[in-house]
Amino acid sequence: MESDSYKYYWDNDVTLNHCLIKIDSLDDVEKIRINGLNAKELLDKGKIYLRISGNDKKLSKDLYDTFGDIIIEYDNEIIEKIRVAPWKLSNGKETPEDVYSYVSNKVFDDVNSFLSYVVKVMRRDLKSIDNFSYQFLDNFPISYEFLVNLLNHNVKLLENSLLQLYHNGPIHKEINIKQDYNGSNLVLSSLINTSPYNLYTKKYHTHETLLNQMMFQSAYYMKYASKLIEEKLGTDKQLKERVNHIFRSSDSLMNKYDLWSFFTLEVLDDSQIKQKLLSQNNKFYVDIYNVFRVVKDIIIYINFIAALSLDKGVEMALNEFYTIYEIWSIAKICENFEKNGFVLEEVETGSFNLISAKMCLKLRKNDVVANVIWEIKLDARTHSTYYGGLISEISDSGLNTMIKPDITIMIESDNVKKAFIGDVKFTLKESYIPKLESLYKVLSYLEDLKGSPLFKGYDVEGLLVYPGNMSFVKTPPIENENYINITPVNMFEQNFDKIMEF
Repeated sequence: MESDSYKYYWDNDVTLNHCLIKIDSLDDVEKIRINGLNAKELLDKGKIYLRISGNDKKLSKDLYDTFGDIIIEYDNEIIEKIRVAPWKLSNGKETPEDVYSYVSNKVFDDVNSFLSYVVKVMRRDLKSIDNFSYQFLDNFPISYEFLVNLLNHNVKLLENSLLQLYHNGPIHKEINIKQDYNGSNLVLSSLINTSPYNLYTKKYHTHETLLNQMMFQSAYYMKYASKLIEEKLGTDKQLKERVNHIFRSSDSLMNKYDLWSFFTLEVLDDSQIKQKLLSQNNKFYVDIYNVFRVVKDIIIYINFIAALSLDKGVEMALNEFYTIYEIWSIAKICENFEKNGFVLEEVETGSFNLISAKMCLKLRKNDVVANVIWEIKLDARTHSTYYGGLISEISDSGLNTMIKPDITIMIESDNVKKAFIGDVKFTLKESYIPKLESLYKVLSYLEDLKGSPLFKGYDVEGLLVYPGNMSFVKTPPIENENYINITPVNMFEQNFDKIMEF
């Protein structure tokens, strides 16, 4: 008998975390589906766990810091409908049902309003660059049919760009980098090699160029995007066939031009690409980058924006709540600036002043400019006092030297230069104060990075956003060299006014 009603639980409910469903025998696992996915496959992939104690057998899943729905089916019949809410958001002062409703309505409304606001500014900036990207943003929120059209358009652009790149040569030669670097080994089944540049094999590569990697990632992530979209299409056979055609076309380009030679899954740094666009006289960078950027944006949209843009009443998949909490915190910071008379003037994705970052939002009020930067990536060699000094003589290019504060706010006017560096932590002690390690993490950013050239001339303070049920506090309360601003963001408090007292 199918159950129509949901049961509401806290994410830290011990009983639920230890047992999603009891089973009589291991054969039952094949008959169970959790959120539409076969329990045996989830078990094999480590997404759920089997607990056996004596004769008791249970399927379990770690649900701490999650939010969303769990639909359990047995023999194609729904036997359990569960909704999970994050306890920390109300510190247990409200019911799981109240918190679930708050997230699915208020939090998502805040995030969607913020994203819509950001997209309007992005749309203005992108209009002159790429009409198709502009249309992508102009139709926000968009349908999956539009995403299919967008991918189809860009797979054709990529195919044409690769063909032009090959015929005009050098297909993989980086201009003004190394004169004897001639290109990659090509595997071409239908084209005659008209390029004046010799072919050579992967073993002779001395370095990879951004152009090589952009070609690979444009095709590879187009395949990835097509599969992500296919999962969202349900029973629409016509759209599914078009998506499969895009997948096959991308796969064909990868094999045809041997792009697998440049395999790398770490998404390219937008700031480095933009530097190359400025410094290299190579028009093919622009052609490939236009495709790369759109495909990357589609994946971000599917994985992030579309996941948050959920209609009320629609069943929500189970999500890690931290990602939602982080973007909600960014949204509330920008909302506070707007309430204080600031206007969003510019949005930059991928970088801030040629330093890699998820997103930078530039707001202005008269002569005061505020940059809210989401996850800036600062190379320790340039920006770190302690770690940078330690590794400055090490030449190992594989060494990870990036320091990534979640939030950086830089406020500047004729009379004031103030900056905040910090983290968003969805962690909490039972006493409702931040965990000691969270405070120390922000203190380490503050002490280590305040000497960075990025913050030259700025008065720098720390910022810690967390869900504790307390009011804003600046610590220490006595005169000190370093200060940390502790700002709660929860069901009852989302006020950043104090950091705007400058």
